[in-house]
Amino acid sequence: MEDGMPSAGYGPGSFFRMWPVRGGQKDYWDPDYPANVWKTGQTVSFYPGDDGDLQMGVTWPSRRFQDNGDGTVTDNLTGLVWLKDSHCFEDTITFQIDNWADGLDAIADFNANPGDFDCAEYDVENHQGGWRLPNKKALLSLMDWSRSYPPLPEGHPFLNVEYRTYWSSTTYSSDPQDPHAWVAYPTAGGGGLSHMLKDHHQPTVWPVRGEIHGNAVRDADFDGDGDVDGRDIAILGAAFGSHWSDSNFDPRTDMIVDGAIDQADLQAFTPHIGRTDCPCQ
Repeated sequence: MEDGMPSAGYGPGSFFRMWPVRGGQKDYWDPDYPANVWKTGQTVSFYPGDDGDLQMGVTWPSRRFQDNGDGTVTDNLTGLVWLKDSHCFEDTITFQIDNWADGLDAIADFNANPGDFDCAEYDVENHQGGWRLPNKKALLSLMDWSRSYPPLPEGHPFLNVEYRTYWSSTTYSSDPQDPHAWVAYPTAGGGGLSHMLKDHHQPTVWPVRGEIHGNAVRDADFDGDGDVDGRDIAILGAAFGSHWSDSNFDPRTDMIVDGAIDQADLQAFTPHIGRTDCPCQ
């Protein structure tokens, strides 16, 4: 609570205070609240009541990341779309990133002139633009707090993930005399945030974009057994016949996350079972 920076881990003999909490999400998304906290990724318990024991928060999709086959990766938890190559801006000769403003300018240049950047597997011919420098929450959303070196979810498809620091778009302070910006270490150590002077030359950038209704849908494995099959069709069918106020409403089946379960969700679901027609008709 000093400056909002998550600190490194401390040993069990360290002295800290506690701030109790209760309520919140457990496994499933709650449509009554606009912000739903997801699980940290820690599943090992070291003492009753710790995070690994309770595992509070929304469950991650069984397929956390989707490789879109065009040099981009969709995070099915947040709906954010990331460049698959986390290193290409650092390797680009035509645009040297020497400070925070350079990072913002580099992404603007990438949107306008994608062919000047050598990003592995990126489909320049079908370039959509809309890329931006992620804010600090977006960078933190990538981290799996059960892992380190790198602290990214197991099986992630990103390329060239090594020890490096990334600029966020978030300024550390509104004080013009304190020209720092937040930086993230999503690929080093246990993950975390810090802040650096905006004229520092070390951090690079990892662009993101997000069109949650256009590029990302919820995972179709509703029962979490690793397969999309008849059981998932039954879950979707039951939800499709309910209403928002109905106690049978299942937020897992709101595939496009628009607050309703309707034909659009059926259309988003059917490709997962190799069909184009509605399985509930």
